[in-house]
Amino acid sequence: MTTRRKASYILSCALALATAGCLAEPTAAEDASRANVQAAQLLRDPGAPTSSKLPVLPVEIEEVPDHVVPSDAKPPFGRPEALSASVLADRVAQLERQIDDSRAHLEIVATTTTDDGSTYDWIVPESQTEDGKLPQFPPLWEVLGKKKSEVITPDVLAARAEIDRRMKGPSGAVPLYRPNARHIAQYTASYAEFMERSIKPASTCVMVPGFGTQCRYWSSSSQAGSYWGTSGILSLWRPSVDQVNNATPMSLMQFAASATPPGGLKETIELGWQVQPAFYGDTNSHLFLFLTPDGYGSGSCYNQACTTTAPVAGWVALSTTITPGMTLTPSVFGSSVQEALIGVSPIPGWFGVWWLDQWIGAIPATFYDATGLASGITSVGWYGEIADNEHDGTATNSDMGSGQFAFPIPAWSRYAYVRDVNLQLRNPNGSLGNWQTFYTTWPASSETVTDVNCYNMARGFDPGNTFWNSWLIVGGPGRNSPNCLSDL
Repeated sequence: MTTRRKASYILSCALALATAGCLAEPTAAEDASRANVQAAQLLRDPGAPTSSKLPVLPVEIEEVPDHVVPSDAKPPFGRPEALSASVLADRVAQLERQIDDSRAHLEIVATTTTDDGSTYDWIVPESQTEDGKLPQFPPLWEVLGKKKSEVITPDVLAARAEIDRRMKGPSGAVPLYRPNARHIAQYTASYAEFMERSIKPASTCVMVPGFGTQCRYWSSSSQAGSYWGTSGILSLWRPSVDQVNNATPMSLMQFAASATPPGGLKETIELGWQVQPAFYGDTNSHLFLFLTPDGYGSGSCYNQACTTTAPVAGWVALSTTITPGMTLTPSVFGSSVQEALIGVSPIPGWFGVWWLDQWIGAIPATFYDATGLASGITSVGWYGEIADNEHDGTATNSDMGSGQFAFPIPAWSRYAYVRDVNLQLRNPNGSLGNWQTFYTTWPASSETVTDVNCYNMARGFDPGNTFWNSWLIVGGPGRNSPNCLSDL
Protein backbone atom coordinates (compact mmCIF):
# COMPACT_ATOMS: atom_id res chain seq x y z
CA MET A 1 0.00 0.00 0.00
CA THR A 2 1.43 3.39 -0.99
CA THR A 3 1.90 6.10 1.64
CA ARG A 4 -0.85 8.22 0.03
CA ARG A 5 -3.31 5.30 0.14
CA LYS A 6 -2.23 4.40 3.67
CA ALA A 7 -2.92 7.99 4.76
CA SER A 8 -6.68 7.57 4.58
CA TYR A 9 -6.47 4.27 6.45
CA ILE A 10 -4.34 5.72 9.27
CA LEU A 11 -6.58 8.75 9.73
CA SER A 12 -9.71 6.58 9.69
CA CYS A 13 -8.33 4.19 12.26
CA ALA A 14 -7.05 6.91 14.55
CA LEU A 15 -10.34 8.79 14.58
CA ALA A 16 -12.40 5.67 14.95
CA LEU A 17 -10.80 5.13 18.36
CA ALA A 18 -12.92 7.98 19.76
CA THR A 19 -15.62 8.76 17.46
CA ALA A 20 5.06 44.03 20.87
CA GLY A 21 5.99 47.01 19.34
CA CYS A 22 3.00 49.22 20.23
CA LEU A 23 2.04 52.77 19.27
CA ALA A 24 1.73 55.55 21.81
CA GLU A 25 -1.29 55.72 24.12
CA PRO A 26 -4.50 56.85 22.37
CA THR A 27 -5.48 60.52 22.34
CA ALA A 28 -8.45 61.83 24.31
CA ALA A 29 -10.59 61.60 21.19
CA GLU A 30 -9.48 58.03 20.65
CA ASP A 31 -10.23 57.26 24.28
CA ALA A 32 -13.76 58.58 23.82
CA SER A 33 -14.18 56.57 20.66
CA ARG A 34 -12.84 53.51 22.41
CA ALA A 35 -15.31 54.00 25.25
CA ASN A 36 -18.19 54.16 22.79
CA VAL A 37 -17.02 51.00 21.03
CA GLN A 38 -16.56 49.30 24.37
CA ALA A 39 -20.03 50.27 25.52
CA ALA A 40 -21.50 48.88 22.33
CA GLN A 41 -19.47 45.71 22.79
CA LEU A 42 -20.72 45.27 26.35
CA LEU A 43 -24.29 45.43 25.11
CA ARG A 44 -23.40 42.67 22.70
CA ASP A 45 -21.56 40.56 25.26
CA PRO A 46 -21.64 41.23 29.02
CA GLY A 47 -18.47 39.22 29.46
CA ALA A 48 -16.38 41.56 27.31
CA PRO A 49 -13.40 43.13 29.11
CA THR A 50 -13.98 46.51 30.73
CA SER A 51 -10.39 47.46 31.46
CA SER A 52 -8.59 49.93 29.21
CA LYS A 53 -6.23 47.16 28.18
CA LEU A 54 -6.74 43.42 27.84
CA PRO A 55 -4.43 40.92 29.55
CA VAL A 56 -1.40 40.92 27.26
CA LEU A 57 1.31 38.32 26.75
CA PRO A 58 4.80 39.52 25.82
CA VAL A 59 5.98 39.15 22.23
CA GLU A 60 9.50 37.96 21.59
CA ILE A 61 11.04 38.91 18.25
CA GLU A 62 12.65 36.07 16.35
CA GLU A 63 14.95 36.20 13.35
CA VAL A 64 13.19 34.31 10.60
CA PRO A 65 15.43 31.94 8.64
CA ASP A 66 15.16 31.94 4.87
CA HIS A 67 13.14 29.04 3.52
CA VAL A 68 14.38 26.93 0.66
CA VAL A 69 12.66 27.81 -2.60
CA PRO A 70 11.28 24.65 -4.25
CA SER A 71 13.46 23.60 -7.17
CA ASP A 72 10.46 23.46 -9.50
CA ALA A 73 9.07 26.87 -8.50
CA LYS A 74 8.53 29.52 -11.16
CA PRO A 75 9.07 33.27 -10.84
CA PRO A 76 5.94 35.37 -10.33
CA PHE A 77 4.63 37.45 -13.19
CA GLY A 78 5.73 41.03 -13.66
CA ARG A 79 3.57 43.82 -15.06
CA PRO A 80 0.68 43.02 -17.42
CA GLU A 81 1.59 42.93 -21.10
CA ALA A 82 0.43 45.60 -23.54
CA LEU A 83 -1.69 43.61 -25.99
CA SER A 84 -3.69 44.50 -29.07
CA ALA A 85 -7.44 43.96 -28.86
CA SER A 86 -7.26 40.98 -31.22
CA VAL A 87 -4.43 39.25 -29.30
CA LEU A 88 -6.23 39.84 -26.01
CA ALA A 89 -9.48 38.41 -27.39
CA ASP A 90 -7.64 35.34 -28.73
CA ARG A 91 -5.96 34.74 -25.37
CA VAL A 92 -9.25 35.09 -23.51
CA ALA A 93 -10.86 32.51 -25.80
CA GLN A 94 -7.95 30.10 -25.29
CA LEU A 95 -8.08 30.52 -21.51
CA GLU A 96 -11.84 30.01 -21.32
CA ARG A 97 -11.41 26.71 -23.20
CA GLN A 98 -8.59 25.64 -20.87
CA ILE A 99 -10.65 26.43 -17.76
CA ASP A 100 -13.59 24.51 -19.26
CA ASP A 101 -11.30 21.54 -19.99
CA SER A 102 -10.00 21.56 -16.42
CA ARG A 103 -13.59 21.15 -15.22
CA ALA A 104 -14.76 18.71 -17.88
CA HIS A 105 -15.16 15.92 -15.32
CA LEU A 106 -17.64 18.02 -13.32
CA GLU A 107 -21.34 18.40 -14.05
CA ILE A 108 -21.77 22.16 -14.44
CA VAL A 109 -25.43 23.17 -14.40
CA ALA A 110 -25.10 26.96 -14.50
CA THR A 111 -22.59 29.83 -14.63
CA THR A 112 -23.43 33.15 -12.96
CA THR A 113 -21.77 36.52 -12.37
CA THR A 114 -22.29 38.47 -9.15
CA ASP A 115 -22.59 42.23 -8.69
CA ASP A 116 -18.86 42.54 -7.95
CA GLY A 117 -17.95 40.93 -11.29
CA SER A 118 -16.94 37.50 -9.95
CA THR A 119 -18.04 34.47 -11.95
CA TYR A 120 -18.98 31.06 -10.56
CA ASP A 121 -19.61 27.65 -12.09
CA TRP A 122 -22.39 25.80 -10.26
CA ILE A 123 -21.85 22.05 -10.17
CA VAL A 124 -23.65 18.94 -9.00
CA PRO A 125 -21.70 18.21 -5.79
CA GLU A 126 -21.71 14.43 -6.27
CA SER A 127 -19.85 14.84 -9.57
CA GLN A 128 -16.70 15.72 -7.61
CA THR A 129 -16.04 12.18 -6.35
CA GLU A 130 -15.57 8.94 -8.26
CA ASP A 131 -18.26 7.08 -6.33
CA GLY A 132 -20.66 10.01 -6.18
CA LYS A 133 -20.56 10.03 -2.38
CA LEU A 134 -19.80 13.12 -0.31
CA PRO A 135 -18.14 13.21 3.14
CA GLN A 136 -20.69 13.69 5.91
CA PHE A 137 -19.66 16.00 8.75
CA PRO A 138 -21.54 16.41 12.05
CA PRO A 139 -23.05 19.80 12.93
CA LEU A 140 -20.29 22.33 13.53
CA TRP A 141 -21.45 23.25 17.02
CA GLU A 142 -21.18 19.61 18.06
CA VAL A 143 -17.61 19.43 16.76
CA LEU A 144 -16.71 22.60 18.69
CA GLY A 145 -18.49 21.47 21.85
CA LYS A 146 -20.72 24.56 21.78
CA LYS A 147 -24.42 25.31 21.83
CA LYS A 148 -26.05 25.85 18.45
CA SER A 149 -26.88 29.43 19.47
CA GLU A 150 -23.18 30.09 20.16
CA VAL A 151 -22.29 29.24 16.55
CA ILE A 152 -25.34 30.51 14.69
CA THR A 153 -25.46 33.99 16.21
CA PRO A 154 -27.46 37.01 14.97
CA ASP A 155 -24.25 38.37 13.41
CA VAL A 156 -23.69 35.09 11.57
CA LEU A 157 -27.27 35.06 10.31
CA ALA A 158 -26.81 38.61 9.02
CA ALA A 159 -23.57 37.66 7.25
CA ARG A 160 -25.19 34.58 5.74
CA ALA A 161 -28.15 36.63 4.49
CA GLU A 162 -25.77 39.00 2.69
CA ILE A 163 -23.90 36.07 1.12
CA ASP A 164 -27.14 34.31 0.15
CA ARG A 165 -28.28 37.49 -1.62
CA ARG A 166 -25.17 37.51 -3.81
CA MET A 167 -24.56 33.78 -4.26
CA LYS A 168 -27.68 32.48 -5.99
CA GLY A 169 -27.48 29.30 -8.02
CA PRO A 170 -29.56 26.24 -8.91
CA SER A 171 -31.01 24.37 -5.94
CA GLY A 172 -28.57 21.83 -4.50
CA ALA A 173 -25.63 22.96 -6.67
CA VAL A 174 -22.34 24.16 -5.16
CA PRO A 175 -20.34 27.09 -6.57
CA LEU A 176 -16.76 27.03 -7.82
CA TYR A 177 -15.02 30.37 -8.32
CA ARG A 178 -14.18 30.77 -12.01
CA PRO A 179 -10.80 32.45 -12.67
CA ASN A 180 -10.95 35.73 -14.57
CA ALA A 181 -9.77 34.82 -18.07
CA ARG A 182 -9.60 38.46 -19.24
CA HIS A 183 -7.31 39.29 -16.31
CA ILE A 184 -5.10 36.20 -16.80
CA ALA A 185 -4.77 36.98 -20.51
CA GLN A 186 -2.76 40.10 -19.66
CA TYR A 187 0.00 37.80 -18.38
CA THR A 188 -0.19 34.55 -20.34
CA ALA A 189 -2.30 32.42 -22.66
CA SER A 190 -1.74 29.37 -20.42
CA TYR A 191 -4.01 28.77 -17.43
CA ALA A 192 -1.66 26.06 -16.10
CA GLU A 193 1.29 28.48 -16.24
CA PHE A 194 -0.69 31.19 -14.46
CA MET A 195 -1.56 28.85 -11.59
CA GLU A 196 1.99 27.49 -11.35
CA ARG A 197 3.57 30.94 -11.21
CA SER A 198 1.02 32.13 -8.66
CA ILE A 199 2.41 29.63 -6.14
CA LYS A 200 5.13 31.63 -4.43
CA PRO A 201 7.84 30.39 -2.06
CA ALA A 202 7.36 31.20 1.62
CA SER A 203 10.50 33.22 2.27
CA THR A 204 11.52 36.39 4.04
CA CYS A 205 14.06 37.70 1.54
CA VAL A 206 15.70 35.28 -0.89
CA MET A 207 17.70 35.98 -4.04
CA VAL A 208 16.95 33.32 -6.62
CA PRO A 209 18.24 33.29 -10.20
CA GLY A 210 15.31 34.10 -12.46
CA PHE A 211 13.25 35.39 -9.52
CA GLY A 212 15.12 38.42 -8.25
CA THR A 213 14.78 39.09 -4.55
CA GLN A 214 11.43 38.28 -2.96
CA CYS A 215 10.37 39.42 0.50
CA ARG A 216 7.67 38.45 2.95
CA TYR A 217 6.66 40.13 6.20
CA TRP A 218 4.91 38.22 8.99
CA SER A 219 3.27 39.00 12.29
CA SER A 220 2.41 35.55 13.57
CA SER A 221 1.90 33.33 16.58
CA SER A 222 2.13 29.55 16.42
CA GLN A 223 1.92 26.51 18.67
CA ALA A 224 3.83 23.27 18.18
CA GLY A 225 2.30 20.08 19.52
CA SER A 226 -0.02 17.24 18.57
CA TYR A 227 -3.37 18.40 17.20
CA TRP A 228 -6.24 17.51 14.90
CA GLY A 229 -7.68 20.97 14.35
CA THR A 230 -7.93 24.67 15.11
CA SER A 231 -10.70 27.27 15.29
CA GLY A 232 -10.89 31.05 15.65
CA ILE A 233 -13.03 34.08 14.87
CA LEU A 234 -11.26 36.22 12.29
CA SER A 235 -12.00 39.87 11.53
CA LEU A 236 -12.32 40.60 7.82
CA TRP A 237 -10.56 43.56 6.17
CA ARG A 238 -9.73 44.95 2.74
CA PRO A 239 -6.25 46.43 3.18
CA SER A 240 -4.67 48.74 0.64
CA VAL A 241 -1.81 47.06 -1.25
CA ASP A 242 1.13 48.74 -2.98
CA GLN A 243 0.64 48.28 -6.73
CA VAL A 244 2.94 51.18 -7.63
CA ASN A 245 6.18 49.65 -6.36
CA ASN A 246 5.14 46.00 -6.62
CA ALA A 247 3.59 44.11 -9.54
CA THR A 248 2.40 41.22 -7.35
CA PRO A 249 1.47 42.61 -3.90
CA MET A 250 -0.50 40.57 -1.38
CA SER A 251 -1.90 41.12 2.11
CA LEU A 252 -3.66 38.38 4.08
CA MET A 253 -4.74 36.97 7.43
CA GLN A 254 -5.06 33.23 7.92
CA PHE A 255 -4.36 30.10 9.89
CA ALA A 256 -1.96 27.40 8.74
CA ALA A 257 -2.17 23.85 10.09
CA SER A 258 0.95 21.92 9.14
CA ALA A 259 3.11 18.84 9.56
CA THR A 260 6.26 17.51 7.93
CA PRO A 261 6.68 13.76 7.35
CA PRO A 262 10.07 12.27 8.28
CA GLY A 263 12.49 13.12 5.50
CA GLY A 264 9.71 14.83 3.57
CA LEU A 265 8.45 18.31 2.77
CA LYS A 266 6.10 20.57 4.68
CA GLU A 267 2.37 19.91 4.27
CA THR A 268 -0.28 22.52 5.09
CA ILE A 269 -3.96 23.42 5.18
CA GLU A 270 -4.34 27.22 5.06
CA LEU A 271 -7.54 29.25 5.17
CA GLY A 272 -8.29 32.95 5.53
CA TRP A 273 -8.81 36.12 3.51
CA GLN A 274 -6.47 37.91 1.12
CA VAL A 275 -6.16 40.90 -1.19
CA GLN A 276 -4.07 39.94 -4.24
CA PRO A 277 -4.80 41.97 -7.40
CA ALA A 278 -2.43 40.01 -9.64
CA PHE A 279 -4.31 36.80 -8.83
CA TYR A 280 -7.95 37.95 -8.81
CA GLY A 281 -7.85 41.02 -11.04
CA ASP A 282 -9.30 43.32 -8.38
CA THR A 283 -8.50 44.85 -4.98
CA ASN A 284 -11.35 43.15 -3.12
CA SER A 285 -10.86 40.88 -0.15
CA HIS A 286 -11.34 37.22 -1.08
CA LEU A 287 -11.82 34.04 0.91
CA PHE A 288 -8.86 31.81 0.04
CA LEU A 289 -7.77 28.23 0.57
CA PHE A 290 -4.20 27.02 0.08
CA LEU A 291 -3.03 23.42 0.30
CA THR A 292 0.44 21.98 -0.17
CA PRO A 293 1.50 18.34 0.07
CA ASP A 294 5.07 19.03 -1.08
CA GLY A 295 6.59 22.11 0.56
CA TYR A 296 4.94 24.70 -1.72
CA GLY A 297 6.00 22.75 -4.79
CA SER A 298 4.18 21.74 -7.96
CA GLY A 299 1.47 19.83 -6.11
CA SER A 300 0.25 22.92 -4.26
CA CYS A 301 -3.34 24.06 -4.69
CA TYR A 302 -4.84 27.55 -4.66
CA ASN A 303 -8.58 27.73 -4.01
CA GLN A 304 -10.07 25.04 -6.27
CA ALA A 305 -7.09 24.86 -8.59
CA CYS A 306 -3.79 22.98 -8.42
CA THR A 307 -0.66 23.87 -10.38
CA THR A 308 -1.06 20.68 -12.40
CA THR A 309 -4.78 19.84 -12.28
CA ALA A 310 -7.80 22.04 -11.68
CA PRO A 311 -10.02 21.91 -9.81
CA VAL A 312 -8.24 20.28 -6.90
CA ALA A 313 -8.53 16.50 -6.94
CA GLY A 314 -8.05 16.86 -3.19
CA TRP A 315 -10.88 19.36 -2.65
CA VAL A 316 -14.59 18.59 -2.47
CA ALA A 317 -16.86 21.64 -2.25
CA LEU A 318 -19.79 21.20 0.15
CA SER A 319 -21.40 24.61 0.69
CA THR A 320 -24.16 25.86 -1.61
CA THR A 321 -23.16 29.51 -1.03
CA ILE A 322 -19.61 29.84 0.33
CA THR A 323 -16.56 28.93 -1.75
CA PRO A 324 -12.83 29.77 -1.87
CA GLY A 325 -12.19 32.70 -4.19
CA MET A 326 -15.44 34.49 -3.39
CA THR A 327 -15.47 38.21 -2.57
CA LEU A 328 -15.95 39.09 1.11
CA THR A 329 -17.61 42.03 2.81
CA PRO A 330 -14.87 43.77 4.88
CA SER A 331 -15.00 45.66 8.16
CA VAL A 332 -15.33 49.46 8.09
CA PHE A 333 -12.58 51.20 10.04
CA GLY A 334 -13.88 52.72 13.28
CA SER A 335 -17.43 51.65 12.52
CA SER A 336 -18.57 48.10 11.78
CA VAL A 337 -16.72 44.81 12.22
CA GLN A 338 -17.19 41.81 9.95
CA GLU A 339 -16.08 38.47 11.38
CA ALA A 340 -16.00 34.81 10.35
CA LEU A 341 -15.60 31.70 12.47
CA ILE A 342 -13.09 29.57 10.54
CA GLY A 343 -11.23 26.35 11.23
CA VAL A 344 -10.36 22.76 10.36
CA SER A 345 -11.18 19.38 11.95
CA PRO A 346 -11.23 15.79 10.66
CA ILE A 347 -13.58 12.88 10.26
CA PRO A 348 -12.26 9.45 9.20
CA GLY A 349 -10.52 9.87 5.86
CA TRP A 350 -11.13 13.63 5.51
CA PHE A 351 -10.21 17.06 6.83
CA GLY A 352 -13.12 19.49 6.79
CA VAL A 353 -12.83 23.28 6.80
CA TRP A 354 -15.54 25.76 7.76
CA TRP A 355 -16.45 29.39 7.32
CA LEU A 356 -19.09 31.09 9.50
CA ASP A 357 -21.47 28.29 10.54
CA GLN A 358 -21.01 25.72 7.79
CA TRP A 359 -18.56 23.23 6.34
CA ILE A 360 -17.44 24.69 3.02
CA GLY A 361 -15.41 21.73 1.82
CA ALA A 362 -13.22 18.74 2.54
CA ILE A 363 -9.71 17.50 1.74
CA PRO A 364 -9.08 13.73 1.55
CA ALA A 365 -6.36 12.43 3.84
CA THR A 366 -4.82 10.78 0.78
CA PHE A 367 -3.79 14.24 -0.45
CA TYR A 368 -1.06 14.11 2.23
CA ASP A 369 1.62 11.64 3.25
CA ALA A 370 0.53 8.95 5.69
CA THR A 371 3.23 10.09 8.12
CA GLY A 372 2.53 13.78 7.61
CA LEU A 373 -0.73 15.71 8.02
CA ALA A 374 -2.75 12.52 7.55
CA SER A 375 -1.47 11.33 10.93
CA GLY A 376 -1.99 14.68 12.72
CA ILE A 377 -1.12 18.37 12.83
CA THR A 378 2.17 19.28 14.51
CA SER A 379 2.02 23.08 14.24
CA VAL A 380 -0.77 25.67 14.09
CA GLY A 381 -0.11 29.31 13.27
CA TRP A 382 -2.40 32.34 13.02
CA TYR A 383 -0.95 35.40 11.34
CA GLY A 384 -0.91 38.33 8.98
CA GLU A 385 1.39 38.27 5.94
CA ILE A 386 2.60 40.76 3.33
CA ALA A 387 4.27 39.88 0.01
CA ASP A 388 6.75 42.34 -1.54
CA ASN A 389 8.23 40.60 -4.56
CA GLU A 390 10.02 43.57 -6.16
CA HIS A 391 13.03 44.27 -4.00
CA ASP A 392 14.15 47.83 -4.72
CA GLY A 393 15.75 48.71 -1.39
CA THR A 394 12.61 50.28 0.08
CA ALA A 395 9.82 48.68 2.06
CA THR A 396 6.35 48.17 0.64
CA ASN A 397 3.43 50.54 1.28
CA SER A 398 0.97 47.64 1.61
CA ASP A 399 -1.18 47.58 4.74
CA MET A 400 -1.43 44.55 6.97
CA GLY A 401 -4.90 44.03 8.40
CA SER A 402 -6.58 47.39 8.99
CA GLY A 403 -3.31 49.25 8.39
CA GLN A 404 -3.07 50.07 12.11
CA PHE A 405 -0.28 48.88 14.35
CA ALA A 406 -1.50 46.36 16.90
CA PHE A 407 -2.45 47.93 20.23
CA PRO A 408 -4.06 45.94 23.06
CA ILE A 409 -7.19 48.01 23.69
CA PRO A 410 -10.74 46.90 22.96
CA ALA A 411 -11.41 49.38 20.14
CA TRP A 412 -11.79 46.39 17.90
CA SER A 413 -13.32 48.24 14.97
CA ARG A 414 -9.85 49.69 14.34
CA TYR A 415 -7.78 46.51 14.42
CA ALA A 416 -7.32 43.24 12.57
CA TYR A 417 -7.64 40.40 15.03
CA VAL A 418 -8.51 36.79 15.62
CA ARG A 419 -10.27 35.97 18.88
CA ASP A 420 -11.40 32.85 20.73
CA VAL A 421 -8.53 30.87 19.19
CA ASN A 422 -8.58 27.18 20.08
CA LEU A 423 -6.75 23.96 19.29
CA GLN A 424 -8.23 20.48 18.98
CA LEU A 425 -5.83 18.08 20.68
CA ARG A 426 -4.69 14.73 19.32
CA ASN A 427 -4.69 12.05 22.00
CA PRO A 428 -1.64 9.75 22.34
CA ASN A 429 -3.60 6.92 20.71
CA GLY A 430 -4.39 9.13 17.73
CA SER A 431 -8.03 9.81 18.57
CA LEU A 432 -9.72 13.19 18.75
CA GLY A 433 -8.98 15.05 21.95
CA ASN A 434 -10.62 18.02 23.64
CA TRP A 435 -10.47 21.63 22.52
CA GLN A 436 -8.17 23.92 24.48
CA THR A 437 -7.46 27.63 24.22
CA PHE A 438 -4.52 28.60 22.03
CA TYR A 439 -2.37 30.14 24.76
CA THR A 440 -3.11 27.57 27.48
CA THR A 441 0.41 26.22 27.12
CA TRP A 442 2.09 29.62 26.80
CA PRO A 443 5.05 30.30 26.74
CA ALA A 444 5.39 27.27 24.47
CA SER A 445 4.08 29.36 21.58
CA SER A 446 6.42 30.91 19.02
CA GLU A 447 6.10 34.49 17.76
CA THR A 448 7.46 35.88 14.54
CA VAL A 449 7.57 39.59 13.72
CA THR A 450 9.86 40.26 10.80
CA ASP A 451 10.12 44.05 11.21
CA VAL A 452 8.31 45.84 14.06
CA ASN A 453 8.90 49.18 12.34
CA CYS A 454 6.63 48.09 9.48
CA TYR A 455 4.17 45.64 11.05
CA ASN A 456 3.66 44.28 14.54
CA MET A 457 1.42 42.21 16.76
CA ALA A 458 -0.10 42.01 20.22
CA ARG A 459 -1.52 38.90 21.79
CA GLY A 460 -3.23 37.95 25.00
CA PHE A 461 -5.17 35.41 27.02
CA ASP A 462 -8.16 36.23 29.21
CA PRO A 463 -9.26 32.84 30.62
CA GLY A 464 -12.27 34.35 32.38
CA ASN A 465 -13.69 35.76 29.18
CA THR A 466 -15.18 33.27 26.74
CA PHE A 467 -15.81 36.02 24.17
CA TRP A 468 -12.15 36.98 23.62
CA ASN A 469 -10.34 34.06 25.22
CA SER A 470 -6.97 33.71 23.41
CA TRP A 471 -6.57 36.57 20.96
CA LEU A 472 -4.09 38.02 18.50
CA ILE A 473 -3.94 41.45 16.82
CA VAL A 474 -1.72 42.09 13.80
CA GLY A 475 -1.24 45.10 11.58
CA GLY A 476 0.77 48.01 10.33
CA PRO A 477 1.09 50.48 7.44
CA GLY A 478 4.43 49.36 6.00
CA ARG A 479 6.48 52.22 4.53
CA ASN A 480 3.73 54.66 5.50
CA SER A 481 5.24 54.37 8.98
CA PRO A 482 8.19 56.83 9.30
CA ASN A 483 10.46 54.16 10.79
CA CYS A 484 9.78 51.54 8.10
CA LEU A 485 12.48 52.54 5.66
CA SER A 486 13.95 49.60 3.78
CA ASP A 487 13.38 46.03 2.74
CA LEU A 488 14.15 43.24 5.17
